[in-house]
Amino acid sequence: MELPFDELTPLGPCVAFFAQLFDHLPLGVSVHDSRNNIVYYNQALSRADEMDPAEVVGRSINEVYQPFDSRGLLSQRCLETRQRFINHHLFYYTRFGKLVNSIHHVFPLIHENRLLGCICFAGEYRDPAILPELAAKGDSVPAGKKGGHYTFEQIITQNPEMKRALQVTARSADSDSSIMIYGETGSGKEMFAQAAHYCGRRAKKPFLAVSCAAIPENLLEGILFGTVKGAFTGAQDRPGLMEMADGGTLFLDEINSMPLGLQAKMLRAIQEQTVNRIGGTKERAVSLKIISATNNHPHRAVAEGQLRPDLLYRLGVVIVEIPPLRSRKDDLELLTGHFIKKFNRKLGKNVTGLSPDMIESFEKHYWPGNVRELEHVIESAMNLVSSPETVLEAFHFSSSLFSGGAMYGVGAPAVSRRQPHAPAQPRSRSTAAIDQDELDRLVKALEESGGNAARAARALNISPQLMHHKLKKYGLKKRIVVKME
Repeated sequence: MELPFDELTPLGPCVAFFAQLFDHLPLGVSVHDSRNNIVYYNQALSRADEMDPAEVVGRSINEVYQPFDSRGLLSQRCLETRQRFINHHLFYYTRFGKLVNSIHHVFPLIHENRLLGCICFAGEYRDPAILPELAAKGDSVPAGKKGGHYTFEQIITQNPEMKRALQVTARSADSDSSIMIYGETGSGKEMFAQAAHYCGRRAKKPFLAVSCAAIPENLLEGILFGTVKGAFTGAQDRPGLMEMADGGTLFLDEINSMPLGLQAKMLRAIQEQTVNRIGGTKERAVSLKIISATNNHPHRAVAEGQLRPDLLYRLGVVIVEIPPLRSRKDDLELLTGHFIKKFNRKLGKNVTGLSPDMIESFEKHYWPGNVRELEHVIESAMNLVSSPETVLEAFHFSSSLFSGGAMYGVGAPAVSRRQPHAPAQPRSRSTAAIDQDELDRLVKALEESGGNAARAARALNISPQLMHHKLKKYGLKKRIVVKME
């Protein structure tokens, strides 16, 4: 792509020209120099990425975005090859952990055979105006969260294991193969299931969900397979969920709670891709993607007699494991900020974050209820915020089950008489030992960064605010030379 005027080189003085062209364009636009530093970033892209342009312009692309998979970022490939990329479907993470689902068009900026940089146009994948060819073919255009529907973009993370779980789910979303999701209560299993459906080719077909633990066996069979009038007292001609979800996705939550006898009937229906209503003789063909979920490890569920091994092989073609929140503490700050923003809007508050003491308490908390518990805790605390309070303190959490880290310590909780529902898992190490490990990591990171606290914080995947608190906690400013810039 040749620049229209000689005076536009180099790119530095061109920002005003780019602003004139692209500031009000509904399509996201960013311009990068030859070293892949972002020199221009418009408001449409700012809204899609949920990042302030002031936090982006002047930074290297690698500071702002992370690739979703091994294909990398298109701008880097454009600068390396001078090739243009048209209509590339792309997932990427922002520096704050948001997963963005987009269509990219990237062009090299060349003047007199000199590569000056590249320009990127990005549209949200769900926007049919950006994808006329997909809309014409009738391909799925996943929506945002409408009517309770979740997509991959709404699953916030920077944790490597969580990113791998998302990658596995996204790559298997378009096939007919079944997916089994394993994760603790509150970890987001149904979010993953919905994201897989609304990202795949079945997105325009039904997504139906049923909790196998919440319904008695005699009712669950009828709900799944349907009934024929006269099959039993009060029975009517009604289709089951497997028929109703034909062409779409059926989500079987807590599949390990389904009675073994019913599991055998489910296995046959899945193998034959047919459904026979209770009391009926007619086989009805169905085409389904089955996504199941279990809060017990699938192989442990088989060993404990909760799950038939042959059903596991059929339903667990792809197995996705969602890590618990306590093992992805690097996501705590992102998720906390997300929920604070959510309840600021919902409750009309102006909370900016947690106090240092609460940051430390959140770090030490066991989070047995995972992300669902975190959301509940934030909502509960923000209901107690009064104007002009803008920081969540310990007293704001007095009405929630969370008690500033005292209920559940680091590692695993000791159960108090006041909290009989807490998981009875013994501590494996003392708090002193864990504190020493943390101190050793801090010192090592500071040494490797030459005493630069900001770089050390990035290396440890913690916020500058939390880094400052830990430096103060361990008295490191007095013991070693620490640069705070």
